[in-house]
This record gives sequence, C-alpha cells and structure tokens, in this order.
Amino acid sequence: MEQPAVQGGDSPAASARHVRVLRTQSEIEAIRPVWEAWPGHRDSDIDVYLSLFKCDPDLVAPHVAVVYEGDRPDAILVGSLSKTRLPLRVGYLRVLEPAIRALNLHYGGQRGSDSEENSQLLVGSVLDTLRRNEADVAVFQAVREDSSLYRAASQLPGILSRDHCLVVKPHRNLRVPDSVSAFHKLRPRARGDRNRYGNRLKADFGSEARIDTFTRVDQLDRLVQDVEQIARSTYQRGLGVGFSDTPRVRQLLADAAEKGWLRGYVMYVADIPCAFLIGSLYQNRMYLDFVGYDSKYSRCSPGQLLLIRKIEDFCTEKIEEVNFGIGDAWYKEYFSNETWQEGPVHIFRSSLRGSLLNAGRTITTVTDKTFKHLLQKAGLLANLKKAWRRHAAEGAAQ
Repeated sequence: MEQPAVQGGDSPAASARHVRVLRTQSEIEAIRPVWEAWPGHRDSDIDVYLSLFKCDPDLVAPHVAVVYEGDRPDAILVGSLSKTRLPLRVGYLRVLEPAIRALNLHYGGQRGSDSEENSQLLVGSVLDTLRRNEADVAVFQAVREDSSLYRAASQLPGILSRDHCLVVKPHRNLRVPDSVSAFHKLRPRARGDRNRYGNRLKADFGSEARIDTFTRVDQLDRLVQDVEQIARSTYQRGLGVGFSDTPRVRQLLADAAEKGWLRGYVMYVADIPCAFLIGSLYQNRMYLDFVGYDSKYSRCSPGQLLLIRKIEDFCTEKIEEVNFGIGDAWYKEYFSNETWQEGPVHIFRSSLRGSLLNAGRTITTVTDKTFKHLLQKAGLLANLKKAWRRHAAEGAAQ
C-alpha cells in the first residue's frame, strides 16, 4: 500500500532506515494518516492509544518508535512510559510488587511492515531507551511466538537483560462462519445447549431470557450499573481483575461508544441482569473485553447461553472474527476455531537494579511453573483453581 510521506527530523539519505521515537501528541498526530492506513489490533488504534492518557494517571509520556525509510514511515511500535509495579507471583499469591519505571509496549503494538529488519530496529530502539535510563524494564504485553518481533525481543538483549522465563499461552479466535447452520456444524452441541439452558432459566426463574444491546453514550450509565451488579459477585472481582466500574473503564467505554465500536450485551431474567459480554466491533472484528455471569444462575449457564446467541447473531451480521482476548478459558477453547501461542517478553535495563528485578522475576516464575507442574501431575491443579476461585467469589460477594 502506498503510504503518505511524513517528514521526520534530521533524516539521513532517502534509502537509509532509521528509528525515531515520538514523544508528544503533536508528533504522533503528524503520522496519523499513516498510522490509520495500517490495519492492526484494536488496542493499537491511534485514538484508543491517545485516550489512555486521559484516564490512566500512571502513564508518564507517549513513546512511539517509528522506522523510517528515508522520510517515509515503514513500521511503528506503540508504547508508553509509566510508573507501575512488577508483579512477582506464585500462582495467585503475590510475593512482591516492586515499584518500577516501565516502558510498556502495547498489545498488537507493531503496525506496518513486520519484516525481520524492522523488528530488530524497533527492539534496538527499546534497548537504547533502557540504556538512557528512561525505564527499568520494557514489557511487551503479549507477542505472537511466531512473529519477528518476538524473536527480536527474546534474542537481541544481552544475557543479564533478556527474559529467561518466556511463557506462552494459547490465544483463541473464532473465524465466524458465514451462516448459523455453518456455526451449528462447527459446534453441533450449541443448538441443544441454547435450548436446554433457555428452558432451565424459564423453569427455575419463571421468565424467558432477553438480551439488551448497548452501543450509545447515553446508554452507558445503565450498562455499567447492570454489569457491575453481576461483576461484584464474580471470582474475577475477588482476584482484582475483570470488569469494574472505574474512571478508566468508563472512559474507554465512552470512547468506544463515540466511535461507534461499543457492543455491550446484557442478559436479563425477570428484568434482573444475570450475564454480560462487553466488547468493541473494530474493523469488522469483535474484541471481547469483559464476560461474566451471576453464579446463582450457574445451573442454567447464562454466560454460555448469551455467547451462543450472540455468535449466531454475528453469523447473520457477517462479522468476520471474534477475538477472545488474552488468557485461556474453557469457553474460548470450545468456541474458537483458530489458535496461536503468545506471551509477554521482558527486557531489563543492564544495571544492578535491572539484574535484581530480572532475578526476582525468574525465581518466582520458575517456582510457579514447578508448583503447577507438580500439582497437575498429582491431579490436583484443576480442583485447587476451582477452590481458589470459589473463595475469591465469596470474598467479592462479602
């Protein structure tokens, strides 16, 4: 695709490749036409990126690395400098969370040409940022294992700086079938599950389920209120993750609604909210951000019922994909038909502090993996996870 030219500082000769880091909103706005012309993940959209600085007080400054070929941008790596904490955990147990200055490389943050050369130049720019002591650690939030960026980030740093505990997990995606019947062929149990769980809801609670859709700014208060009513009793709330009514979440939902992307779905039984899905429709892909259900309806699986009914709708709406987001879960495995491996990559500053942070993360990560392996071998891991989540849900409800 022909890209519009953008002037960038003191450029070398037209054929030379070089990296420039954009640190102000005006510099970023100057490459908006190029940024928007490159397809990519919703989370690295220029407006999504800029909106984060309105609602996240921990963000210190923009940090967008751009590979130029002469004066023409060829690739970007979207990041931000922040003050945050490095979670050092074993399972759900927090061992330490030291305060750090981080260079966060956002999910799906590489846009444009993802050639090996560009990826190496972009990671080289990250290393330069660490050498200048602008951050203690650079964190690539989650990168596909088969990508040139993953190879560069995991191999280019020196022995003291590189990530010694690379952990990848499956990322699930659904290429939406072109008809409801094709979806039922893909997942033959879906139709029966939809009817069975719908009938149980009616039998147990005396009412058929209905689904309300929320897309507009003027619907946000009701959406957040009803979803919060469900989310406060989930195990995710007990673990400090999942949906929560915060200024940051409200800002992101409002921005999505203003752009026409917001898709919030809440299932009600007798006018009481019992399950929800919240996501964004971006470039004809549905990104699911928050899912949950009220556990008192668990015999009727309202979360699964809601997902089945919405995927059937997506088939008729000709939505291309459903991206289930970071992390794995049984429902993601059940509904997906495409999987890749991805994981975070850390690069630590070559210093005493950087080495200590790297050592702490290595020790806790290895310990975590060892315990999980032993528990899984003994057949205890799944039961312990269920027990911990039940405990978290009870704590959230209280």
